[in-house]
Amino acid sequence: HGYQLLKELDPVAANRIHPNNHRKINQYLSLYAARGVLPSKLYQGKAAEGRTGDASMPLVLITPGADYTRGLRQSIGVREFEDFLRIYLSARNSSANGSALWVEESKHDKVMKENLRKVLDFSKDDDLRIMLEEAIDRVKLNTRRLLRRQKRRVSRLEMVFGWNIHHMDATEFLLSKSEESWDAQVVKPASEILR
Repeated sequence: HGYQLLKELDPVAANRIHPNNHRKINQYLSLYAARGVLPSKLYQGKAAEGRTGDASMPLVLITPGADYTRGLRQSIGVREFEDFLRIYLSARNSSANGSALWVEESKHDKVMKENLRKVLDFSKDDDLRIMLEEAIDRVKLNTRRLLRRQKRRVSRLEMVFGWNIHHMDATEFLLSKSEESWDAQVVKPASEILR
């Protein structure tokens, strides 16, 4: 009943959710009742707030003291970089001289990479550099652990179900980001395996 009402009021919002997701359906209907604005319009406006002209650029959200045991925050790199980023961002915000290292309100990936490279050029005993190097080392360690765990899981699938799993190396594509590389390194070998 609620899904049908939502579908009549706001078909765009209704198409975003599953008909059995009663919590979300009630949330959308309550929003419409309280504000008189269609949920799809409301969320469209919220999503566009604060975006720069290039929507493909990643936005970084840091929540100091957040719980990294659940959800997306378990991603490799988030908890490892938390201490470094807290100090880095507070130093950037308190930098009164506007030095080149602390670019004001920049969310551009390229600028962030340049700034991190500058931190790595600091003296070996600089606290910020030490924290960044430790964060990078922890990310590498956790990535290796994840890889070993994933390999064990894939091996288990091969043994339990008797699957013949083939591995495709997409490294060259990821480094070059060219469509030809994807076709040559992944699509063509996969097609050969399927034949």
